Parts: sequence; C-alpha cells; structure tokens
Amino acid sequence: MNLTSEYFSTMAVKPDVAIYPFTISGGTNPPILLLLADDFAYFYSKDKNVKLAKRWFIEPSESDDGSIANAGKRQGANYVIAGKVIPIGEQVRVSVLIISIETSEITETYMQTIIKSEVEDLLIEKQKEESHE
Repeated sequence: MNLTSEYFSTMAVKPDVAIYPFTISGGTNPPILLLLADDFAYFYSKDKNVKLAKRWFIEPSESDDGSIANAGKRQGANYVIAGKVIPIGEQVRVSVLIISIETSEITETYMQTIIKSEVEDLLIEKQKEESHE
C-alpha cells in the first residue's frame, strides 16, 4: 500500500481513487483475504495523497462494457486500484494494478508476497485502531 501511495504522491493534483474488488484465485480462500480491498480503502481514507471517490467501492456490475476503467468513471474516479490475491501455501501473493480512467491503461503495477499470518496481523491492527477512534 505504501508503494501505491508513493505513486500518487508524485501527482500535482490529488486523484480521486476507487477500488475494484480484489479477485482471489486458487486453493481455499480464507475469509481474511476477502478483506484486502477494504483494507486498501481504510489505508487510503487516511492517505493525504489521494481522496477516495464518493462511492469508493466498485461493484463489477457497474460497468456498461465490463471494463474496470468504465466502472471507475461512473464513480467519479480518476484512477482505480484493482488486485488479485493468490494463496500459495502459507504465503499470499498480492498483485495490485493502478488503472487510469482517462486512458483505460494500467499505469503502474506492484506485486508482493507476504505470509498469511502477516495479513491477519495487519487486519487485527486495523481493528485495534478503529476501536480506539
């Protein structure tokens, strides 16, 4: 998430960002992995480099032509963050794409492999922070 934040920090104007549901591939999909898109939204709600689009979470059915960019445009976003999560044993590979609404092109990609328990720890930290607000 910090890498995507750095990408947006180089822009002259704060972009409106929407988040497309992350897909999960292969094997059993622990419910904790389904929360990754929510975790991105939580992160970006506190990030000073971006603002979340009015309706930040995009339903796949909201696109006229099936494209992620089209769905983001309907939400008033300049960029959409989309991702894929692939559980591999005790690890999780997370691929994140930043898609420009203007060009419908992928402007940046990130990939990171993390241990499943670290994903759970991040979400637990989020829950602790929310309970203190």
